[in-house]
Amino acid sequence: MLLHVLASLLRVLAAQCLSMVVGVAVGLLCGCCKPVDTVLKPILYILYPIPKIAFLPLLMVTMGLGNAPKVTLICIIIVFQFILSVRQSVFDIPQPLLLSVQSLGLTKRSYFMDFLLPAVRPAIFTSFRMNLGISFSVLFFAESFATKYGIGYYIMNNWAMANYQAMIAGIVALSVCGVAVFVAVDVIEKRFFGAQQ
Repeated sequence: MLLHVLASLLRVLAAQCLSMVVGVAVGLLCGCCKPVDTVLKPILYILYPIPKIAFLPLLMVTMGLGNAPKVTLICIIIVFQFILSVRQSVFDIPQPLLLSVQSLGLTKRSYFMDFLLPAVRPAIFTSFRMNLGISFSVLFFAESFATKYGIGYYIMNNWAMANYQAMIAGIVALSVCGVAVFVAVDVIEKRFFGAQQ
């Protein structure tokens, strides 16, 4: 079971990290640049509600049967949460605070690293936590097709073979994985970013 758990964790963490990088970048761009937000906002609002899990067969046809389509599917689904949360966090910065920071004459790097990123960091961590449950759910579905390793495959394969003890053990392992990642995120946030918050 350990091999299946590690395969699933790798896919989830890869998708989360990729989505976070893209989502934070696009969210900051939308929040800081009015013309970009004007162009992207209707696109985001149109694409966000679409059930993107239906793209899995298309991704498997175009990207093969390995990890790439599974990770890409998770990214397509959860990246919107990062974008919208970070974008809204930038908009929620109080205008007097924004003006006072701009009056200090900070360099662009300092403004970004010392002010903007700390301001949106709570939204990033919140989105990461919210997306974990979605990621595992999508992965469970994706691993039910054309794969040999993954906790979703392990559960469904043992169900098909009427090995219910192993099936239940897989469900428990999936829950433990989720708890472990949640705790790890809490520890990282408190250990490295607690002082800034």
